[in-house]
Amino acid sequence: MITSARTTKQLNITAFGTQTVYNPKQGMYVIVYFTFQGKNSNVVGGVDPVILRLRDSRSNIYVFTSDLNYHETNDLALFAEKKGLLSLCTWNNPEIKELLQVYDVKADATGIQLEFIDSSGAVQVQVDLGL
Repeated sequence: MITSARTTKQLNITAFGTQTVYNPKQGMYVIVYFTFQGKNSNVVGGVDPVILRLRDSRSNIYVFTSDLNYHETNDLALFAEKKGLLSLCTWNNPEIKELLQVYDVKADATGIQLEFIDSSGAVQVQVDLGL
């Protein structure tokens, strides 16, 4: 379930006494917050963040990349906001987790929607983020 979303032009993260400043390559970060809960009866396996992507009003697509996962999302989630990472969740874990994802989008992007993609690449659900 999506709980909120916001935009920012910079992320300032302090980890282990060192401050890191991240600037988006395209002009703006979109941070999506949500809760996730797997089911015991689900297949054992990790959740692939590729199931989520953003689309703006001009039909630009923004995907979650491994670079964002290893840097911006990881540092924001673990050090600044103490949230979980979708890439560390499993489909069969029934524990409710508070998660976030970071996307790098064009600075002038509007009408941003989060899309849930199935294994064939088809959009199953679109959610307007109000951005």
